[in-house]
Order: sequence, then C-alpha cells, then structure tokens
Amino acid sequence: QRRVHGETSRFVEVVFCRVMRCVNVFGTATARYSSVAIRNDTIIDVPIGQCVARWDIQNKQRLSLTQIHSDLVSCIIGATPFSKRSCFEGHAPSTEHIVTASYGGDIAVWSQDWQLLDRSSVPNGRLQDVSLSMDGRKIATCSEAGNNGGLLGTFRIDEQHKLHRGWQREGHFRFSCWNKAGNLYVLRFEEEDMSQYTEHRQPKVLAVHWQIFNGETGESTPPFFLSTLEVLSIHVNVESGQAVLGHVSRTVSVVNVDSGELISTFKAVGSSPLRSVFYHCNSHIFLPATDGKIYEYSSAGELLNRYVGSEANCYYLEVLPDSSIVWMCTDSSVIRFPLEPIEVYESNIDHQHGADNVLARTGRYEVEFHAMTCCGVDISSDLRFVASGDFMGNVFVWDIRNDAFRPSYSVAVQQPIRSLCWKPNTTKLTIGTIDGRIFEWSLPPQDETASFSSSLKLIAALNDGVTGLRWTDTAESQQILAAGTTGGVLGLFHSEPGEDFLRTSTVFVAHPPSKGPQDLRFGSLGKFSEIWSLCWSPDHSHVVTVSEDQRAFVWRLLDMDKVAVLEGHTTAVTCVDWQITSRGELLATCADDQTIRLYNGATYGLVHVFNTTTDNKEWHTITYMALEKNGSRLCCSTQNGFLFLWSIITHELLFCKKLHCGSIEGLRWTNDGQEALLATCSSDCTVAVLSVENSSEI
Repeated sequence: QRRVHGETSRFVEVVFCRVMRCVNVFGTATARYSSVAIRNDTIIDVPIGQCVARWDIQNKQRLSLTQIHSDLVSCIIGATPFSKRSCFEGHAPSTEHIVTASYGGDIAVWSQDWQLLDRSSVPNGRLQDVSLSMDGRKIATCSEAGNNGGLLGTFRIDEQHKLHRGWQREGHFRFSCWNKAGNLYVLRFEEEDMSQYTEHRQPKVLAVHWQIFNGETGESTPPFFLSTLEVLSIHVNVESGQAVLGHVSRTVSVVNVDSGELISTFKAVGSSPLRSVFYHCNSHIFLPATDGKIYEYSSAGELLNRYVGSEANCYYLEVLPDSSIVWMCTDSSVIRFPLEPIEVYESNIDHQHGADNVLARTGRYEVEFHAMTCCGVDISSDLRFVASGDFMGNVFVWDIRNDAFRPSYSVAVQQPIRSLCWKPNTTKLTIGTIDGRIFEWSLPPQDETASFSSSLKLIAALNDGVTGLRWTDTAESQQILAAGTTGGVLGLFHSEPGEDFLRTSTVFVAHPPSKGPQDLRFGSLGKFSEIWSLCWSPDHSHVVTVSEDQRAFVWRLLDMDKVAVLEGHTTAVTCVDWQITSRGELLATCADDQTIRLYNGATYGLVHVFNTTTDNKEWHTITYMALEKNGSRLCCSTQNGFLFLWSIITHELLFCKKLHCGSIEGLRWTNDGQEALLATCSSDCTVAVLSVENSSEI
C-alpha cells in the first residue's frame, strides 16, 4: 500500500511494481461496477485509476489519495452499512473489512482506514465483478471471458482477515450475487467466436444464461436461458430474494436469486444503456437516464415517479435506505443530492436565477473537472506541471506535487482540444483545437486567480483540426512549431522578435488522399489522410509525420524534401517518436494494427517490431507511444486503457497493465536526468502521472 497524498504520509512494505509508481491522479473517479464506499452523509471513497480517493463532497475537498493496486481498481465492496450488493438494513455484509479488486486480478482485504490485511490474485485477470456474502466472509469473483477465457472463483476470509482460495469454474461468467442461503446466483454469457473473423471489434453477446452454485462446494444447476440481451448491471434486494438486471436496450429483468425464476421484464423510459441499477429495500427499482432524470419503478414494471438526476452517463447509483439522498458517479463526476420529484423541483425553479440556483439551495453537491474526453497531455520542462485538454475546450494545468488535486490554472478555449504542448523551457502552453486554431497561453503569476483567460492569444490558424503540435527544443528565438491536421496538412511556424503571433514558414498537404480500395473501419482515405502525430528529429533537422494512410514520411527542414517513406503498418499510423537512446538514434511508429515498428534513426532500416496482442488479448488499437530519451525503453498506450513498457535492448516486456477505464488519448514521457515522469490522459476524464524507475534500478 502506498499513501500518495493525505493527512498522514506512510509507506507499507507491500511493493506493487518495480517499474511504475503513482505520483498523482487528477480527476474525480473511475467508478465502474461495484466500486464505491460511502462513509457518511458527505464523505465517499471512490476509485481513481490505481488509487482510492476520499472526497468531502460538500466542501469539494480530496482528503486523501492512496494507491491500493498496481493497475485499475475495478471493485470496492463491504465498506458501507448498506452495500451496493444488498440494500437491506440489518442484513448488509460485515463492515469489519473492505474487499477490493483490480482489473488485472489482484484481490485485497483492508481495514476501514485502508490498512492492508491480506492479498491474493485471480488467474487470467480481467476481473470485472466481486460480490460479498451476507456474513462478509465469502467472496465471489467474475473475470471477463473474451480471448483470455473467463473464470468464476471464490475466496474465504477467516477471523484474522486472511484470504483462502476456494473453488473455481471456467466459463464466460460476468456477474454474481450471494443469496441468504449462502449460494451464488451467476450470469454467464455466450459470445460469438471471433476466431473466424478478421473484423476489429468486440464479440457480440449471443445469449445470457443463469446458474445457481452451492457456495461451499461449487456444485451447480445446469445453465438456464435468460435473454439474448447483454446484461450491463445487477443489484440485489436480499430481503425479497430478488435481483434487478439492467440490459443494453434499457430492458429490465427482475429475477429470483434463490430459484432463478424470471419474475418480470419491462422496457424502461430513456435511451441510455443501464450501466447502473438500484433495487431499493422498499422493493422499488431506481434507474438513471441521460435525460437528467431518475425513474422509479415497481418490481412489476409500473412507473411510479420521476426524480432529478444527471444528464451524464451513470456508472454507480445508490439511494439511501430512507430514500432521502442519492449518490451518483458519472463518467466525469461524483454527485450527492436529495431525491426530489421532478414536479417539486420544477415548481421551485427561480426563473430569475435558473435551475442551478435551486440545486444549490437543495443540497446538491458535485465534484467535476474534465467533463468530457481528455485529449492532449504534456509535462513541463521542469517536471512541475502537467497540462491536459478535453473535448469541452477546457485546459487544466495541474501541480504534480504538493498534494494538489485541483488545477493550479485553467482556461476555456471554447472548442474541443485535440493537442497541446509546452513551449520548451518556458511557462507557455501551445493549444490546438478542432476548428484549426492554435493558441498560446502564458501561465499567470502564482498569486493570480486560477482562471486567467486574458493571457490566451491566437497565434496561428489552419483550415483543419489540429491533431499534433511539437516545438523544436532550441533557443526560444530559434524555435519552430510543427502542426499536423485532420486534412493531412503539415504547417511550420516561427516567431519574430517583438511579435505576439507566429509567422508561417510553410504549409502544404503532406499526406494527400489515397486512391484505390478503402478500409472504412478506419475512415475514408479517399477524402483525406489525417496526420495523427508528428515529431522532430533529435537534431531538429527533420520532421516526421504519420497518417491514416498507413505510412510515415520524413521531411528535411532545409528544403522540405521527403527523404524517407516508412511503410509496413496495415492500418492507420497513430503516433511517432524520435530520440537518442542507449541503443543509438531510433525512430518508432505505432498503429491501429497493434504493432510498434522500431527503425534506425540514421538509415531508416527496420530494427524490431513489437506486438501488443500477446499480452492484451481483448480487442484494442494503439493510440500513443514514446521512446525514453537517452534510455533503453519504449512505452505505448491503447484504446482500452492499457500501458505497455518494453526494453529496446532485450525486447522484454517490462510492464503491461490497464490504468484507465477508457481510451488513453494522450501520453508524454519526460525526464530531467534525475527522474522520469510519464503522463497519460483518457476518455475516462482523468490524468495520471507515473514515476518510471531508472533502467538500472529494474
């Protein structure tokens, strides 16, 4: 366990990983599945990446941040008087301990103040669901199936809070829950066999079956057919012996967890998938929707009431036993508010001040930073700040150290951000937007307000969305900015002394539209060939661009002659980097084809091809990649939230773990010779900063 930030800084002997350690995580929560611990009326523990964050929601304060796993925390259960798994007062799981799990298969038991009691693991990883028996002594785990194969497993927790492995069963198990008799109601999925297809997509769910397992012996009933609709969420009402299942199409099933009987099925109001459902101890069902409402149903499917909710996608919903307060975790925020009928809320709206005024007066508390997909991340030259943008047009600058959890500075650009970078050795941030504008934002003095939009200025513009920005790391008076666009355009810009805008050195179509057969899975190349990434050579004499046309072009700055064409990828090339390493000058490209191609930076000869499919068997693409400057390693990120790290000397895989709930949409690796920091940002609206151990220490 590692206490990253909090009231007390302490280090326990458990070491997660010799390669990566968490320095800080910015955002609110990455709550999925059963992963929230409500402490009291205003305090909540939520997962955020590898850590658990404790929030005072009323005062919008993060009280602590503790790293509890080496990869993404997928489950937290057993920490509240009324568990997510059992809304029944007096029959909740024991609160003596907390059980957590990570996506990679790590299982841990903790005290209520996050002291580690014991740890174990589940084979194959991909752990999605954990349920706790009513006496708090038995655990069931469900691992996702897919190419890895699924697994249902059990553990027993003894009086000393030590874990003992129980029985295991192979299969495509997705969710489980314990009934009062101590048996398991389990859902298993039948998925299509993707081995016969070449398509790049997730397998379809063909059918959902249920089984009941004896909690002690693992003996089970035969699987019985339930539905052809995939189940996204489950919640149990132990008093009634029933569970509510939320399906993809907002179909709701109510089942008996003792007998497996299907009690009712109905279609809920709204259009968003039911990623979270809640079966209250009063036998009413609460369902969130992205129309800003929460719908209350009877177990027979009768619509009883509509309440104020949130328009964001809800991944966690809990209604307190007295039906007074709702806790909700969305894809970008944590919210706590009174359960108020829509009619009452609308009648109380102060039309002079609007709905927000009513919500503020009625005790609605919310913490949110990035509100939509983060895209673009960079670390300042002095390793003090990390900057991140998002599709809402917000740019935040976070202090990596000093227990920071709020952005030190922020600015609203009013257009979705696709890329950003620090101007080397300055406090100036260059920002590229989807409408083709390029801004410079100079950070204000330390004593200024965090919102300092007056320092934002337009310095250049292109006709297409700006997808990549890189400055030459030279004296400021000689620096050149390279910009790539969605139209395949490469632009080079420079500044003259005393001018507050950039002059155009050259702008041209570097990657023209491609003719011939088109692979529409990755865009129509007959219309354009997006430049997904670009970078400078170590001596700043060349710039390389990579595109959806599956190629990398190397351009000589002196005359903008195309001196090399690097081919071999079979889908869009998504990122490029060029560094002096311990193996000499190397250039690397990555692509949607799940490979990284490593080239000699002087001759452009192919050195090695890395592949991510061996260790990340689920469907994915590679989004970003970076070489370690003056080092011996290479890292990449994926569309499904994984981070890989290899040795470029031995080609050994050093690290492969899921760190984000969503796609990683930005990656930057920076070092000052003493410390190496790696930053990622994601569609899950969080930004992670990791310390990468020196090669000699691994």
